[in-house]
Amino acid sequence: MLKLAIISASTITSFVGLTIPALGAFVQAFPETNPVIIKSITTIPPLMLVIFSLLSGRICRLISKRNVLILSSFCILIGGTVPAFYGDIYFILFMRLIFGIGYGLGFPVTLASIMEYFQGNERVKLMGVYMAISSITGILIKLLGGYLAQRHWRTVFWGHSLILISMIVVIIAFPKEKKNPPSSKEIEYHQNQSNPRGFSALKGITYFLGILPLFSSFSLWAFFNNISIVLTQEKLGGPGFASILMSMESLFMFSMGIIFQKIYRVLKNYTAVVGIIIFGLSFFFLSKSHTGMEFIIASCVLGIGYGTYYPSIHLAIGGSVRDPKNVNAAVSFGTSAMGIGQFISAYAMAAMTTLFKISGGRGEWLLAMILCMGGGLTGAVVILLYYILEQNRGRPVEQEKHPERKKTA
Repeated sequence: MLKLAIISASTITSFVGLTIPALGAFVQAFPETNPVIIKSITTIPPLMLVIFSLLSGRICRLISKRNVLILSSFCILIGGTVPAFYGDIYFILFMRLIFGIGYGLGFPVTLASIMEYFQGNERVKLMGVYMAISSITGILIKLLGGYLAQRHWRTVFWGHSLILISMIVVIIAFPKEKKNPPSSKEIEYHQNQSNPRGFSALKGITYFLGILPLFSSFSLWAFFNNISIVLTQEKLGGPGFASILMSMESLFMFSMGIIFQKIYRVLKNYTAVVGIIIFGLSFFFLSKSHTGMEFIIASCVLGIGYGTYYPSIHLAIGGSVRDPKNVNAAVSFGTSAMGIGQFISAYAMAAMTTLFKISGGRGEWLLAMILCMGGGLTGAVVILLYYILEQNRGRPVEQEKHPERKKTA
């Protein structure tokens, strides 16, 4: 039942993509509004992800993960559907804050549940299933968003009502757990420098791995924020075709999730490095695409790269922590970094394209390629040096990074 609840909760991350195919329609609906402000419809939820990821660990000490996920779904429902009835662009942005609270609470708690309740190969397998389910629901959500946006730009917000399905499953399937405030002895224990807990207990490698999602999500959202606008401005398609491309990306992420356990067995600690390099190449293909088929191929390559990178980097972040009680802090740091990347993507990319005097969306994709390729090579060097140092110190590599050793330990 717990696996069913976690898989259902994984759909929470998909709803943030519902409005992405409609960005072109929003630009047309608010022609006097700066497109960067309109892009905030998609970037505000990641900002809230930053804030509430950092708070989620403390919140989960006070109330159960089950109740956090229910609260998350409720915020997504209210913040997502109200703009379907009323509001100008600034009211919509306010409701996206409420939506973002739900997104920020649900995302890290779902990942932390996988890390906390499952170990070894079962954890790797469930992480792949998690990504596969979130990807396939992402396909449906993006297709739905494109379809609804073609009818009317307000209609797209109705799609958020589907979060009720996830909420019901979590209520039924996620086990109840009692949460009591920590005792004075527990507080004293964790305040002791030799028994740190939370962010103070994380090692340097955890912080390095945790910051990497910032750059990958920064690049990914350069794709999301620009694909509909580029297609509309260059008359290569509308919101419908944009939703198809994003669904193709999600389809290949789904495929990588299905076979992720096999990929991880072969590439092991370098799975994330290989994934981010493929991910970077996809942006080169996007920047040079001028036909529908070229955009489809580039979107598929993007899905392969990110579908390989995403679960492996979170496994690495969780696996870099020796004390299971600090896993939630590590995951929260990684998801916060991801949220920062998503939030600053539109603004930072706009500034960088102006600075380097390159054109709009295609220019942003070239910058994303450089960022991902550089990050991949840097990550490979750092990981290699880390394991050399660990072996020289005589320390065994953590079991979480080599799940197959769990059974023989």
